Amino acid sequence: MAVTLSKNAFLNVLNRIKKPETLFDGLQVLSEMFIFASEDIYAYINIDQFAEALNSILGQFRSEDVAILATQCMMHLLTFHGQAIKILSNYGLIDNLKQTMPKVKSQQLLENYLNILCTYAMETPFDFIRHFKTMIFFEIMPKVSIIEQRRALQAVAFLAQEHLISNSIEYYHIIIKYMSDEDQSLRNSASRAFQQMLNSSSPQSVPYSVLSFLPNLIVSSPEITPSIGYSSILYNAAKDSSVLRYFVEKTPNFSQLLTCNACLSNATIASNILKLIQILLPQPKLPKSIWSGKSYTCVKDTKPIIQALISYLTIGNIFHEVHAVSLLGAISTITPIQHTSELIGALLRLARTSKAAPYVACVVYSFPDKQIAHRSGIVPILESVHVHTTQAQFYNEMLRKINESKPVEIYAPAMIAYSQDMKEIVEYIRKNHMMPYEFLKSSLLDKVKNMILAGISGKVDLSPIVDLAFGVIQYYSIPSEKDPLKISSFGAFSQKVMNFKLKMNTNQRNLNVPLTSSFLWVEGWYNMNSKKSLMTKLKTLIQTDYYLSEFIDADSLSANHEIFALICRAYNVDGYSKCSFAIDNYTFSAYDTVTFALSVVCPAIHMLRSSNITLKIIEQESPRYPFTIQKFESSELTRALDLLSAISSKRPDVSIVNTSFSIEITSKFSSPLCTLMMFEPAIRLVYSMPSMFPLEDRMAAFRSVANHPLLSCRELSTKFDSKSDQSLITDFLRHRIIVDRPYLYKKGKEVFNRMSASQFFLDILFEGEKGIGDGPTKAFYTDFSVELASNKNIYLWRRENDECGLFPSFAASEKDLEFFGGFLSKSISHNRLLDLPLNPSFFKLLRGQEVSIMEVDPMLGRSLEVKDGLFGLDFCYPGHPEIKMVDAGESIEVNEQNVDDYVRLVKDFTCGNKMREKLQSFLDGFNKNLQFNSLSLFSENEFLFLINGIDMKVTEDYLRNNIVVEHGYDMKSPEIEMFVKLIPTFDRETFSKFVRFVTGCAHLPVKGLAGLEPKLTIAKRITEGGQSPDETLPSVMTCTNYFKLPQYSCIEVMRERILLAINECAVSFELS
Repeated sequence: MAVTLSKNAFLNVLNRIKKPETLFDGLQVLSEMFIFASEDIYAYINIDQFAEALNSILGQFRSEDVAILATQCMMHLLTFHGQAIKILSNYGLIDNLKQTMPKVKSQQLLENYLNILCTYAMETPFDFIRHFKTMIFFEIMPKVSIIEQRRALQAVAFLAQEHLISNSIEYYHIIIKYMSDEDQSLRNSASRAFQQMLNSSSPQSVPYSVLSFLPNLIVSSPEITPSIGYSSILYNAAKDSSVLRYFVEKTPNFSQLLTCNACLSNATIASNILKLIQILLPQPKLPKSIWSGKSYTCVKDTKPIIQALISYLTIGNIFHEVHAVSLLGAISTITPIQHTSELIGALLRLARTSKAAPYVACVVYSFPDKQIAHRSGIVPILESVHVHTTQAQFYNEMLRKINESKPVEIYAPAMIAYSQDMKEIVEYIRKNHMMPYEFLKSSLLDKVKNMILAGISGKVDLSPIVDLAFGVIQYYSIPSEKDPLKISSFGAFSQKVMNFKLKMNTNQRNLNVPLTSSFLWVEGWYNMNSKKSLMTKLKTLIQTDYYLSEFIDADSLSANHEIFALICRAYNVDGYSKCSFAIDNYTFSAYDTVTFALSVVCPAIHMLRSSNITLKIIEQESPRYPFTIQKFESSELTRALDLLSAISSKRPDVSIVNTSFSIEITSKFSSPLCTLMMFEPAIRLVYSMPSMFPLEDRMAAFRSVANHPLLSCRELSTKFDSKSDQSLITDFLRHRIIVDRPYLYKKGKEVFNRMSASQFFLDILFEGEKGIGDGPTKAFYTDFSVELASNKNIYLWRRENDECGLFPSFAASEKDLEFFGGFLSKSISHNRLLDLPLNPSFFKLLRGQEVSIMEVDPMLGRSLEVKDGLFGLDFCYPGHPEIKMVDAGESIEVNEQNVDDYVRLVKDFTCGNKMREKLQSFLDGFNKNLQFNSLSLFSENEFLFLINGIDMKVTEDYLRNNIVVEHGYDMKSPEIEMFVKLIPTFDRETFSKFVRFVTGCAHLPVKGLAGLEPKLTIAKRITEGGQSPDETLPSVMTCTNYFKLPQYSCIEVMRERILLAINECAVSFELS
């Protein structure tokens, strides 16, 4: 509560601090007054008198306790009064600080002095520098708390910003030490001070030892912005001849620099590093038309730089790759380059561009083996490229020199061409180091494919064949589609609309529909404009429904047609018309998205620019249009893809996954229009040949095209867009719900019945519990799925024998099946992991594949094999007399003549066509969020990973590589060492409980700990109230995967405390 002081009251206290016998009590009263005072206190204070009195007390320095109270009063003055530092200085503050500081032993008093000095430095920096050296901060910092150390570093950063700090090596080294501190906030403050010091200096004035530290910072820094500055300083400093000599002696590790996250994520950093390399290179033997840059005879050993450039070029999808290959081409005129398969792949890609082709020619000409240029197929590519006229003479001369080495004839010898021994063919390929171009041009590619299809491959290792097939694909490269609308980012795409000619009965008008919407947007618009009473009904509903009123602003509904439609559907608002939408001969559901519909009706992307699309509204609901994506087609790549397809189908033991190729493909998802509308060839390739790609990349493709476009935009934007473009994407509406745990299933059923559409994100809080944020929501999905699996009051599952996993029962109601479909697709769409042990055969059946009854219910299957044991039963489904498998089935007895019919019918009702027809209700619910056919990328078991995540056994090394340690711990802390040793000893059930405790989910995502967002973070838990760490339980923040670990004395205590926490406290959020 703010205290209002009278002038007389202040004068009375002021008189008390002037007398030695009442000084201490008076200061205490003043200090307490200031703590609770409001700013109007200064209307009653004579600042000059007060400043003079406080300075007099500090100068006398009667005791540290008195000085602490006096400096606290000064700090209050500095907080509330803008001129306080100047007034205090006028009455001797500076001299008092200088004289008394050496006497100080108390940490509290030192911290007060430091606070005053920080304010002095930041409010009157030029005066501060006249009286103090910056070193005073560094001298005090080791003696004060981390919070005060941060404040000191902020003051140092400010002085550096004002160009008031010299480039002292000592200053830099002290700050660098704090940049490695255990405390993340202190590291951040030190980094900002370091950046300000660098920014306020000319690059040439930065000490050499600091310059040598900058490459490590670029490699290790998680932030891009500071690394841009560091790289610029390195490059600009190297322009100075003396600094350049230093770099010659202490050449940075360019392999680390060029392949670090900062360089691969930012064009400016990449450019600066490449320009630095260029300065260090000897002058190449190139004409001015090819090489205009300045180089110096500096680095004698160019091998590390050659390796760095090759490593960079072979990554793919890099910045300034022409500049990089030009540097490699320049070096190749002095030092021959040794070829590798990775380098050949990069040169094949670059040879097709006119700007890079001359340098590619230089590199291949330098190869010691002159035949490589021909065997690799680079020569035909170079010969097809037209370069700039100023470079043509040099380029043609290089091609002439390359062709002086007569190319070898490409063919397979007769003994191999006619061989039917796969082992012999593979050995020939290995022995002769056959290249993809040779494999393509010889008869071997088609021969090997036909042998594999015919089953003539035995158990031979086909990995060399797989590598060659990918080499052929790389030779031609995967084409990319161009966006005719030139939409630059996913953020920009989220703002785009498509103009439709709308037909409603006899009326017609133009309507702009957001590209990121479903046709629910049009349905909502249509109902809102044609049935005015609906808005009144909906507003009344919102006012009477507590949860609905909490997350929906009734007045804003008119601006969001899609949300209007979803709520009207969820609450079955009377008079609302559910519609379907016709374009030409295609009819789409309200749940179909605009992007999907356009991909169906526009077979070529260029049609979008000039398309004049008529959209007809039909007041009748229809199912979703079947998910279709055009097959990837390429006449050049067909043979190689057919070979990989043959290997995948006939030799499932051979992996045809190529990680670097997969990375290249997923990088092509960067065009919003081409990706979301499925025109991008890379997307089509993933769907055409899913076995070529690892699970996480198939998931990326699936989420790019199968989800609601706004969800897809949000996920892709984080990978491809700038921060500003990401901010353009609208947040999804969040529905906050408070759940009482005893009624979790009931509440969940109610919520998911109404809000299963993916546009609504759930934000769950548990009644009477502390947890907020994403953690309780994740736990809610997990707990609800457990209830759904075990609830005996519903007849969703076969209960007789579920050791094979949960499988729907034919007795399940259509309503329950539709509900289950909606819940499952919503959890997948929103990336919420469940704990639902489903039978993989369930998904086989949904896909139209044959399912054996032994996969579903082995006991029932075995009983059907004993046919005479079935005699006397009726033709009702076993255990369910209400399900008649034929008309009047209860009256027909199984006998020797009809037992085969009975067995066939039981199988049909269990896992055949009858059951498949029954599951249409499940698909109706599922397809509201995701089209089931869009999951064709995944096997049945992978489908389960998508739903539940994975169980895994972690190792000590795996843990070290996939956790973040901060706030009191580092990787060398004894507690972290114990933690890393302890967790891998947990059995599967215990580890699952630990994962549930930390993340809110029973299982890890597909990528394991590496897939957690944010990363699993371990921080020190501070004990309270004098409690021993060994008596304290660990705590968590599940929304951020944050685990707070006390400083346990030994691994046995740690095990006991963690097990107690995960077994006794995981049910609720009591340890948040």
